[in-house]
Amino acid sequence: MTSTIASNYWTATAFGVMPNPLKLAKEEERWDQHQFGLCTICKKGLDDRADFTFNYTRNKDNGTMMCFDCDAKLNKLNKLNKLKID
Repeated sequence: MTSTIASNYWTATAFGVMPNPLKLAKEEERWDQHQFGLCTICKKGLDDRADFTFNYTRNKDNGTMMCFDCDAKLNKLNKLNKLKID
């Protein structure tokens, strides 16, 4: 009885953590519809080089590709956090 409950628990936990394959497939389709993919934050389509920038605040070595709106919001949030720390 205990092993059945334990295996059901771990199975349920694994399915809760695993990404939904249908959701991933839909996002991949959306990614392929745009020349430069999707914004990593808001998932907006990036069709032109002028639609996005690289933000280096989250990942210092490699920039994160995102739309200008998300970049501005992230930079504003980082400035507010620095003010609170100082």
